[in-house]
Amino acid sequence: MINNLNKENRQKIEKKIFSSNNDTFAAIDKRLQDTTIPYLSQDEDKEDLLDKVYQLADEAEILYDANNIFVIKINSGYAMSQLGSSSQWCFASNPDQYWDQYVSEENGFAVMVFNFNELPSESTRMLVVLENGDVYDMYDKLIEDGDRYLSQLGIINYIPRGEMESD
Repeated sequence: MINNLNKENRQKIEKKIFSSNNDTFAAIDKRLQDTTIPYLSQDEDKEDLLDKVYQLADEAEILYDANNIFVIKINSGYAMSQLGSSSQWCFASNPDQYWDQYVSEENGFAVMVFNFNELPSESTRMLVVLENGDVYDMYDKLIEDGDRYLSQLGIINYIPRGEMESD
């Protein structure tokens, strides 16, 4: 199924699976089993997403739920790994190592946007918005005018901003 993807997306998946963190066959096997990539596996539906959020209790909070779009505030690295594992974001695949690099120390958070109006293979099916306002698609590509895109979706006012500064 990986071969059915365009070259850039295939390379990103291969990079994630065959990273230096996965330096044994057992580690690669575990990474493959722990990672659900929507366009390579069964498409997660809205009910499954909501169940995951509710099970995370205080670690994730639904801020918006309308028009097949969900805005979810992520309050922990664990919640990020549970909800963002199918992305290419390093702090979703390895939150113990990267979560603190992307969120402020006190009350740090990220915001995820799930757009079920998009096909599972579309890069904007899942987004992350960092506290500083940077918006990344699920392939970890910066969306240059992220605020404009979030405004087009009608959700900009549901996205909280934190205290972190851009690099």
